[in-house]
Amino acid sequence: MIDTSKDFSKYVGSHRKAWDFVRQLAKDNNVSIPTMTTHCYGRTIYKAFGENELFSFNYWGDNKTLSVSYKDGRETPETPEQKFYYIWVEGLSPERGEKISAVTENGFDYTTKISKAIRIKKADLERFKRLMKSFGLTDWVINGNSFIPTSYAPKRTLYNF
Repeated sequence: MIDTSKDFSKYVGSHRKAWDFVRQLAKDNNVSIPTMTTHCYGRTIYKAFGENELFSFNYWGDNKTLSVSYKDGRETPETPEQKFYYIWVEGLSPERGEKISAVTENGFDYTTKISKAIRIKKADLERFKRLMKSFGLTDWVINGNSFIPTSYAPKRTLYNF
């Protein structure tokens, strides 16, 4: 169960569920239902945001996460330590671009889904960079901003040496 008495982020599953959650949060705190603005890519909602007198919220459609920040100076929770990284290798953004999904005998397999991308432990980064170099990945990928920090690793995505 998530503590909604201070700022939080929560996986909600869909835009509709996020909006239902925000409306219920407003009702539980006896404040007005916030206004909402959505940004779409085609028919897909990739961002929704809004605010009322008590809080502001952001919904991110790519990872179906709702974040709420209170305006009344409440204590903010500690941010989780970034223990893992996924590797973005091509595309305009880490969210929509190609990421490494598997290590094969001949190199790497790729995916555009963050949930399918492999995770590397922080302690194994240098070792994985050497592996990438041995398969001929360019230096701008290995030494650039391709390692995207995250605090979780879905089942079967953690790469073990």
